[in-house]
Amino acid sequence: MANKRYLLGYTKTLEKVRFVSGPGSVPPYTLERQRERLLPRFQALESAARSVSDAAAPAGQVVAVVRMHPQALSRSAFPQYLMQRAEWRLLGSVPAWTKPDAGRGANKEDPTLATDLFVAARIDNFSRALPMLMAPERHHQNDQLALDFCNIEDIRLMLPEDRLKNGIPDEPDDIELVLHYNPTTDTNWHSDFVRFAKSAGIHLEPGLEFYSRNLLFMAATGTRHAAAELAQFTFIRAIRPLPAPRPLERPRILRSAKKQQSILPASPAIDPRVTIAIFDGGLPSDHPFKPWANAIEPTPDHEIGDAIPDYQAHGLAVTSAALFGSIEPNVVAPTPYCKVDHYRVLGTNTLGKKGLYRALALIDEVLAQRDYEFISLSIGPPEPMDNDVVSPWTILLDDHLGDGSALAAVAAGNNGGDPAPACRLMAPADSVNALGVGSCNASTGEWARADYSAIGPGRSPGLIKPDLLHFGGTTKDPYLFAGVANALLQDCGTSFATPGLIRVAAGVRAHFGAKLTAMSLKALLIHAAEQDGHPVLEVGWGRGSHELESIITCPEGHARIVYSGKLIPGAVLRAPVLVPPGLSGDITIQATLCYSCATDPNTPGDYTRAGLDITFRPNRNKFAKNKTNPSKKPIHPASDSFFKQHDHLTEDERRLLAQKWNTVMQGEKTKRVSSLHDPCFDLHYVAREPGRADTPSRAPDIHYALVISLIHKRTRDIHEKVLEAFPLQVAMLEPVVSIEASI
Repeated sequence: MANKRYLLGYTKTLEKVRFVSGPGSVPPYTLERQRERLLPRFQALESAARSVSDAAAPAGQVVAVVRMHPQALSRSAFPQYLMQRAEWRLLGSVPAWTKPDAGRGANKEDPTLATDLFVAARIDNFSRALPMLMAPERHHQNDQLALDFCNIEDIRLMLPEDRLKNGIPDEPDDIELVLHYNPTTDTNWHSDFVRFAKSAGIHLEPGLEFYSRNLLFMAATGTRHAAAELAQFTFIRAIRPLPAPRPLERPRILRSAKKQQSILPASPAIDPRVTIAIFDGGLPSDHPFKPWANAIEPTPDHEIGDAIPDYQAHGLAVTSAALFGSIEPNVVAPTPYCKVDHYRVLGTNTLGKKGLYRALALIDEVLAQRDYEFISLSIGPPEPMDNDVVSPWTILLDDHLGDGSALAAVAAGNNGGDPAPACRLMAPADSVNALGVGSCNASTGEWARADYSAIGPGRSPGLIKPDLLHFGGTTKDPYLFAGVANALLQDCGTSFATPGLIRVAAGVRAHFGAKLTAMSLKALLIHAAEQDGHPVLEVGWGRGSHELESIITCPEGHARIVYSGKLIPGAVLRAPVLVPPGLSGDITIQATLCYSCATDPNTPGDYTRAGLDITFRPNRNKFAKNKTNPSKKPIHPASDSFFKQHDHLTEDERRLLAQKWNTVMQGEKTKRVSSLHDPCFDLHYVAREPGRADTPSRAPDIHYALVISLIHKRTRDIHEKVLEAFPLQVAMLEPVVSIEASI
């Protein structure tokens, strides 16, 4: 062990540097043009709003759709001043595509990305905006209200058909209602909504609700005709079919010509202080994992119902994968890295579509009361994710993972063989704070996505999904599990790739103890993954390593440095790229950045509340010319492209390619060593909040991790040279325990 090149940890506090914002953009329309364009649209909005019945307009409020121009995607272009003056309330937003009359996108044949804002107000408040627009003293050059008007592409009343989703049958069936609901300001109309739903023919299920961040999800029953009637209620965001639980099948016993069985180790977990929380179908009473796993049953108050044998068999396989990985027949399984708390959240009362709300409530309760470092989830709704409406399962995970204290892995789904778009990954694998996990067909050697494994893209801005693939078995090479009475079970699916990957993370954690944070472990898993030229939509960042050695050590010619900590809103931290002196020729720099943050499900187009502008500066002595003011010397050294999806792109292109607001970024650059002088990455944390054009005053700090690899194959001992050249900045992470490298 003494001769191994373990990970290097950056030990100093990152330097703070000054940030200077760039100039604002010119609005797409003049005020005179907007008066011509918007006058008839405001008049049409007022006329349509007055036709909405009083019963469908809580507290006299209607909802309008304000489409922003494609040039107004940035946070600073939000019409905050207009919203305040007109007393409009932002409910949410969704991405939209439009062909504008002028400005960016007007000359393109295809529509351009824009944003639709959902705005609530009394009818008189919408009418109030018209005199503001037409006021003769207003000039867009120096009037913020005029600038807000000039960034609007269209405005109209939200219609019932905007709320009603496809797939609701004509016969009574379970449906899901999504409402804009603020418990502080909207309690006065809750009872009105219940009466309106009853009059429309919709039966609401008492107690089967989920609330987060001004979105209220409710389980209900009704026909498509009744749902169309209910869709007139202005504060409804969406009405859609309620999904049933994903099917869970019992793993099969491995049949062979000679007797094969599972053999479990006799030793305790390597680090019993660390626990993986698994939420699944439970464990049978005679399960063989008692030295390492706690089977936790729901209380009667949770109304989960009795255990289901097939679901318990699935839970048995998931737990085996989390403890041992795919085991070998007649060979003692490896010692588990940590312990498992297996919560049974499925039962006879969760078989129906509405029952998933009971499972959701139990998971929410556990995560709110217990602090787990690792979470594995292989269950959820069985439908591909929806761009416009975030699943309550995704909301739950992102809410609990936003503080960066835990690493969660979520199964992407086994629908990869379905025709597009049904092959897209399932919620909650679209969580931007969790690892969405798909399956590959081999753990070593040549590999590809398993044909059943769901594909991306994910939820903007986390479009690169699934994050990682891990071996999940195939029909020819199944995943092998330990069963009851030494039975050897087999199956395949993302349900097993998921705990298999979280097991690797737990192994790194057991090896180094608490020296690595959850964000560091996430960044290391992604950084060490193999992409091998496979399509990003199929494999994400690549195949996650199945060998601990490739994550925790640096091969010859490599040095891998881990930075981690917290970022402060608005501040810029400078992370040095520690290139040791005396090198020549080319050097390759690889970097992976991960962070966690709060999310906003009511604005899926602006889903994450934190963004990172990360800039690569290769030479501290070289400065780019200031194009807007040539006489002014730049403050920071010149930048160079690094994150291919990130640099030199417009705001809409950056959003489409999952950058700036994405919680994971990765890039690589090969440079001549002679062109580098104190190279660095500048990390600028940009905070945002729905309804604000400026930086929120109380935005929280965020946890981040940055992994940088230096690859110089001509210098086999570059790892040692980094340690020698920067003894006050880096230190090798010494393992806490010695464990087997093969996993």
